[in-house]
Amino acid sequence: MKNQKLDLFESKLKRLKISFYKENNNIIIGKPKMDYANFIGLIIIPFLIAIIILIYYLTFKSDFIRSHTGKMFAIFIFFLGTSAFNFSRMKAKWESNANKKKLVNNKIIINTESEEYSFDGDTVTDFEIDITDIKQNTNHGKLYLVDTNNEKHLLLGFDNEDEKYLLDDLKWFASFFANYINFKSDEFLIK
Repeated sequence: MKNQKLDLFESKLKRLKISFYKENNNIIIGKPKMDYANFIGLIIIPFLIAIIILIYYLTFKSDFIRSHTGKMFAIFIFFLGTSAFNFSRMKAKWESNANKKKLVNNKIIINTESEEYSFDGDTVTDFEIDITDIKQNTNHGKLYLVDTNNEKHLLLGFDNEDEKYLLDDLKWFASFFANYINFKSDEFLIK
């Protein structure tokens, strides 16, 4: 039964493109994998199109350009905005999953740049779910572990277009982590 839950845990991490690996029966969750297709298609290409439009507008002063200045400006803003928005989404995902988390012997160990924190069922008071609306159809969710000092430690962060699916995934991860460290709670704090 435990292997099935670990397999499901791994498949959910793969689906969300959060990198992890196994080392001596321990799972180490690290930075999300760089998705080059999305990076090029959603950030680089729209940015290059915006730059090309700007250069074309500044270089050529034809009657066509003068008569369509508003449209050219709107297209420039659209492509530049698309690139900036997708970059901010990718950056948020990277920052949410920057610290390494190790699942070792019913403990969660979080390695930050300055410290290492170890949590088990006795040192955790709650798991907190936080969902923010990034754009009209995109939500970013974060799962925090709350320790006995009432400090929040970020476990995972990812986004989804459907808030219900995002909440379901975050609840599933909270339940998985709670079961893994033998923390007893059916309710998790949702912000």
